[in-house]
Amino acid sequence: WLTLAPGAPPRPGERSSVLAELTAWTDDGTLVFSTYQYAGPSVFTMSTPPPFIREQLATLGVGGRARGWFPRGTVGVWAPPAWRALAMIIDLELIGVRESDAVQVVDAAPSPSPASRFSPPELSGPPPEAEQIGSGVRALRLAPGAGPPLSHAGRAEVELTAWQPGALHIGEPLLQARRSSIEVTRAGELAAALQAMRVGETVRLWLPAPLARALLALPVERETVVDLTVLAVE
Repeated sequence: WLTLAPGAPPRPGERSSVLAELTAWTDDGTLVFSTYQYAGPSVFTMSTPPPFIREQLATLGVGGRARGWFPRGTVGVWAPPAWRALAMIIDLELIGVRESDAVQVVDAAPSPSPASRFSPPELSGPPPEAEQIGSGVRALRLAPGAGPPLSHAGRAEVELTAWQPGALHIGEPLLQARRSSIEVTRAGELAAALQAMRVGETVRLWLPAPLARALLALPVERETVVDLTVLAVE
């Protein structure tokens, strides 16, 4: 690890989210990824990288730059599987730090629900405590609800925010705090999860592409992470 520029406070802590420009090469100089190819920087929480990298990131301030050399097999689970057997060189420029308890999501008509603001998902995938609720579907409760479960509801008004994590990149949501109406008992593999939810409750869902396409009505082609909040029962 080489610090090229220390930057200035604030510096990321254990509960911070980091905004950074990232560029990655293999050890033969082949470019494999750069956030400069995207509309915005990478966004990840400090719990995403392995401990050694977290320690190094904590020494950088805004404007800080560093370069890391990773021998073969040491990149770890925070990187895409295709990279894990490669020797990698990664450049990082830290351009922002924020607390990871919330990420602002904006709708034309802002939701009254405080459950519409959450940290971006981890790049490494669902955590161990996420429940398996269907074929390739994992769910993690982010906020509790109130009242009876939706098991007998006809339709529910929900709010959806979705991401498609990529190589070291979360970026902006695919959609932000979009309101939709779902027929609870006809939601396919998601029906069981929805019927157990209550008004005000939010779950984070890791969905295979076919389910994500059906839920979001977007042409997604890979696993998608969706935060779903129940706003009301119709």
